[in-house]
Amino acid sequence: MRYGPFGELPELAMGGREAWLLPEPGLPLQKVQTPPLKETPGKEVKLALNLAEDGTLSGQGEETYSGFEAAQIAEAFNQLSAESRNQALQGAVARYFGGASLSSVKLENQEQVGAPFVLRYEFTVPRFGRMEGGQRMALGPLTFPAQLGRRFVQLSTRRTPLYIDTTEASRTQVTLSMPKGWKLADPQASLEANNAFGRFTRSEKQDGSTLSVTESLRVPRNRVMPGQYELFSGFTGDVDLIQTRELVLVKP
Repeated sequence: MRYGPFGELPELAMGGREAWLLPEPGLPLQKVQTPPLKETPGKEVKLALNLAEDGTLSGQGEETYSGFEAAQIAEAFNQLSAESRNQALQGAVARYFGGASLSSVKLENQEQVGAPFVLRYEFTVPRFGRMEGGQRMALGPLTFPAQLGRRFVQLSTRRTPLYIDTTEASRTQVTLSMPKGWKLADPQASLEANNAFGRFTRSEKQDGSTLSVTESLRVPRNRVMPGQYELFSGFTGDVDLIQTRELVLVKP
């Protein structure tokens, strides 16, 4: 992988696996072990959002990728034209913020070994806030929900193992500037889902007209056996419910 970090391998090859090192011509094969598997920070997402009185949402996003994930994404983006990049990002943002329109996209990609890949964009979502009378406004998710249930739990039961081939890790920080006089009805200081198949935390903090939401998700590469499927399904369901819960702003 071009510009992949030195001293590391893709996750599938990590974990102290036995391997053979191809030598120079005339020298014997050398048996080695791959580097130990280490926990990586994953994707970092920052969203600075502003909500207008009429429910229009405008925002700036910054996504930072590191390690082999950064090298893979950079390689994929470099193969796309500017128009194709914008179309792909437009579709990705609109999947989470319905009706979103991108106004700016910038890529920060240093062509260096191990360099991070940073994506910055600006967008607007009309009618994101849904008025319910004159003193209530309902909002959809402010983060990018992982949609674990839709992606992994497609059957009620399984007779064969479910293989999660790569670790999914992300940390998201959102700041929402609310219209003057509005506040979140029930901010939750701590929400979490945690079992053998992953961990997820979320906190909501309100300071004046600013709402801060922080999420952290980690679902390690794993093999879910049929007898464990219900436990895994419970975890994905809990995460999805927390991430997609409706937020209600009130104006006293």
